[in-house]
Amino acid sequence: MHRKYLLLKFFLLLSFILSACLSQEAAPVAQIPTVSVVPAVTAIPTTPVSTETSLPPTQAVAETAVPVNTLTPINQDPVIITNDFTNARRGPGLAYEVSHVLSAGTTVAIVGRNETGSWWAIPGPGDGPGPVGWVYGAVVTIQGDLSHVPVLAAPPLIPDVPIMGNTNLLPADICTVAHPGPGDTGPLYVYRGPDKQSFAVVAQLGLDRWVTVIGRDNDWYHVQDDAGLTGWVPVAEVAHPGLCQADDGPGSIPLIEDPGSPPTDRCFAHRPGQFPPPDIHLGPGRQFALIARLGNWAEVLKTEVGWHQIFFGAGEVGWVYADDVELTGPCAASEPIPERIQFALGETSITLEGMLESPQRDFYLFRAFAGQQITIEIVSESNRANFAVSGLSDGQPYKRVEDELRSWSIELPTTQDYMLTVAAPVGSPTTGYRIFLTIEPLQKP
Repeated sequence: MHRKYLLLKFFLLLSFILSACLSQEAAPVAQIPTVSVVPAVTAIPTTPVSTETSLPPTQAVAETAVPVNTLTPINQDPVIITNDFTNARRGPGLAYEVSHVLSAGTTVAIVGRNETGSWWAIPGPGDGPGPVGWVYGAVVTIQGDLSHVPVLAAPPLIPDVPIMGNTNLLPADICTVAHPGPGDTGPLYVYRGPDKQSFAVVAQLGLDRWVTVIGRDNDWYHVQDDAGLTGWVPVAEVAHPGLCQADDGPGSIPLIEDPGSPPTDRCFAHRPGQFPPPDIHLGPGRQFALIARLGNWAEVLKTEVGWHQIFFGAGEVGWVYADDVELTGPCAASEPIPERIQFALGETSITLEGMLESPQRDFYLFRAFAGQQITIEIVSESNRANFAVSGLSDGQPYKRVEDELRSWSIELPTTQDYMLTVAAPVGSPTTGYRIFLTIEPLQKP
């Protein structure tokens, strides 16, 4: 029995040893797929796979967000959005040249403004430093936060314009102004109208030269030199060597009286009855300087837009209002009624034809706006006929018949009716003429 017990223990021990050996051999078999599978599973979805699937959605979100930013809520950077083709100028005003043109629907960042906030500075098409364009705020849409937009100084205007002004002895009995004035450190510019922002520079008043004041509009003088150049200067920028006070009564203005009776073969303007002496102005309009009064009569040289140019004194010439005087002589007949020029629908040019018999004059009227460019050319037999242009409201002669130019162009400073007068020299034979008139469409600022 003891022997059987020993045999049982031997078999149990042998079984234990065999099971231990079998377990050690199975462990490597089970470990091989574990080691090989785990790296394979983690390596298949590598980072390039996740990057490729995530990049396109990220880019699509960024692209769709750009239009949202261009809507520029009130707390966003300020921009302008053009509603139509819009001029960008080199400074804040129509007196500056156009630097470039913006297409309709263009959005541009705002980098500055002028003091009044009516003009906005924008970057130009190039990559140079600083603003190179100014846009008028009334013709564009403004969006964004404007509270921190800086005020920028306007660039200087340095145009190539003529020097005007008289250098002869300055008269003391009429209103004159001169340069230098209070601010005599630089050029004194003369403008086409009474505003620096809206009108172009047309001349410079030369140093130590003077001009005659022919009108005034608040803080601006309308001036003219002996060569016929006219323009506007600020009152605060000129010196006042001549008489510029208001009319102080008849005693301060000379009274012109010629002795005897006038001849009957020439045209004369008379003081009517016992009415006050008619005023004589430097030009055909009450805005021109008052230089004398007509005591009895004076010879009429010509008539323009309801005003008679008269000869008085020792070679002096002035203008009297037609309704203030009576005419005698060949000119006593009533003047012809001006013909109103009518353009065909959509047309900007017209041709006028006529025949002149000396001393006949033909008169035409046309309406135009401030800022419009007009061009007039006249063709006639032996180049005899010429034309004059003057404003009905301001009385300003923009071109006189004595001006020999037969082709003439100007940017009009005032919205009004303009008189076009056609004439030929006295004693000329019957003269046929043809006039070509073009009025350009008004440009947007």
